[in-house]
Amino acid sequence: MGAEEYLPEPLKTECIQSLLDELSLGRPSAINPLKVTAAFHAIYILTYDAESLPAGVTTSGTPLQSVDLVLRVSGDHVPGIKTSNEAAILDWVSQNTSIPVPSVIRYDATTNNPLNREFIILTRSPGVTLSDIYDSLSQEDLDNICRQLMKFLVEIHQHPFNQIGGLVHSDDQKKIIPGPILDEHFWFTPDIKRYFDTEETFETLNVGGPFNSYTNFTIALMEKYIHVAEIQKDLRFMLEHIPRLRAFCKVLPNFSEQLDETKIRLAHKDLHFANMLYDQSTGRITAILDWEFASAVPFQIWDPVRAFLFNAKDGSEAYEEKYRLRGRFHELCKQSSVAFLDDANFTSDLQEKMHNVSNIMRIIVTLIPRGQFVDRTPEFVKDLLQNLEAFGV
Repeated sequence: MGAEEYLPEPLKTECIQSLLDELSLGRPSAINPLKVTAAFHAIYILTYDAESLPAGVTTSGTPLQSVDLVLRVSGDHVPGIKTSNEAAILDWVSQNTSIPVPSVIRYDATTNNPLNREFIILTRSPGVTLSDIYDSLSQEDLDNICRQLMKFLVEIHQHPFNQIGGLVHSDDQKKIIPGPILDEHFWFTPDIKRYFDTEETFETLNVGGPFNSYTNFTIALMEKYIHVAEIQKDLRFMLEHIPRLRAFCKVLPNFSEQLDETKIRLAHKDLHFANMLYDQSTGRITAILDWEFASAVPFQIWDPVRAFLFNAKDGSEAYEEKYRLRGRFHELCKQSSVAFLDDANFTSDLQEKMHNVSNIMRIIVTLIPRGQFVDRTPEFVKDLLQNLEAFGV
């Protein structure tokens, strides 16, 4: 099942208005569901007349007849941390960079509100989705887009983090502090009920955080992967390998000085063109969207699923185009003497093998139970065991 199958039922206008009344956000002239496919939330557009804008909402100096806000209502996938992570990440990005992102108006990471759902209310950014107009863009347009993204990524890379994890607001809302990590490959609450026979929870199957080192982060991931391999009925073939996997976790601290050589930076982790808005008249990126799974990570895994510069279209041509454009992006970085991508290289063969062990285990324990890549199971296990050999286990 896709994540979108666990979205909330359509909300009545009166219910949304009750929330807005509670938040002192006034009465919009229109409340309309946005007819787009979003995997983790339902979306409603709140249209306000310019003369009746809620306090704190501005038009950026542009005279407008109306202003839209975006209400995103979360599904049942992740309790609490997805909403709080997105709100803190967006605030951090807006406070520390020039990257265009929506502004957070209000959010609630609990269900103690008139919607009985987590929600976040954001400003609506202008522009069209880049993936929708990709085929109309010239190479000059694409080079311009790449240069803008280069600037954004260099800017965010200048901010070091000491811990691996997401971000949250402090209890008094005055600071943004490290929080638990979140990833689209986690076991979400509805899937837990479907794929596990035991009384598992979001916390027992997924890591928390924050983590102080790459080694500690990897050990935490592996402990969860091992736990899933032990209890999930479709992963019984992994039981014979559990002792070696546990030995791997035990010896990792012995190599920590080498393995922990990394830069920890904030990463969007899903930076494809369907998450970017664009103004065709100016050639400018107007917003980077969907930061809910962003986190500070070892920069070697800043783009974990190779989503960067993907045009979000189906077929092999889109795959080939993504890698063509990624090659061009690297060329442009070299021409501009921009070297931040060098930090995405593993600093040792052993560090890369540590990542490989963790990544292969992620594939095995999260995809095979869902019926994906089952025919490649022997290949995955072989690669896993080969990488384990580097650690003498």
